[in-house]
Amino acid sequence: TLDPLYTVKPGQLTVIVGIPFQGKSTWAHSLMVNLAKQSDWRVAMYCPEDQPMARLASKLAQRFIGRPIDRNAQVGMSPEEYTQAQSWIQEHFHFIAPPEDAEATLEHILELARLAVLRYGIKGLLLDPWNEIEHLRPRELTETEYVAKCLRHIKSFNRRHGVHTWIVVHPTKLYPNDKHEYPVPTLYDASGSAHFRNKADCGIVIYRSSTIDCNVLDVYVQKIKFREVGKPGHIQLAYHPSSERFSEF
Repeated sequence: TLDPLYTVKPGQLTVIVGIPFQGKSTWAHSLMVNLAKQSDWRVAMYCPEDQPMARLASKLAQRFIGRPIDRNAQVGMSPEEYTQAQSWIQEHFHFIAPPEDAEATLEHILELARLAVLRYGIKGLLLDPWNEIEHLRPRELTETEYVAKCLRHIKSFNRRHGVHTWIVVHPTKLYPNDKHEYPVPTLYDASGSAHFRNKADCGIVIYRSSTIDCNVLDVYVQKIKFREVGKPGHIQLAYHPSSERFSEF
């Protein structure tokens, strides 16, 4: 369903925007698993909100097998499946976690990603979320100028190493209407700078309405820079909590 709108090419940058707790990280992590399964991609993930990393690995295992890890569940994965999933994750995913005494600056994260390119052959890098990176903005730069500089740095890294990077960004504060519904964000609502939209090769907004089934996810492809990659559009996906997977209706 999504393929006509969005495909993933090495060397490019995708920005993902979504209201907190509406599924943008869940969708992004599922995308990483699909790329690893279908195209044998190796992916590096900087996901500090999913600490400890064993928790993130367990979620990825559920998406890979398609069943929960909970052995008490009627359809939980077997010990053999769990071992298979862990082996597959070790082969395809590299978790970036700077030492506790080191600042997780963008420069440090990209250096660890560069080493992952050389050691593991990663083709994807997920930064989730942007605001959990340690931003040491020089006083002489405005936030907009600083974001533009960071995105240029990331795009240069992507082209140099043949990596596709995804950045998950929270929107600025949005206000609900009288039905307690939040509006669908746009890429220009990304907190920090309009450059998140301007400099991205691809821009995606993840949205879940509070008035409909919470297991229905809206995916808005709002920017595609190159025609061969896709086109703007909107699809809906069904979310399955037990497997942490999405499917077509």
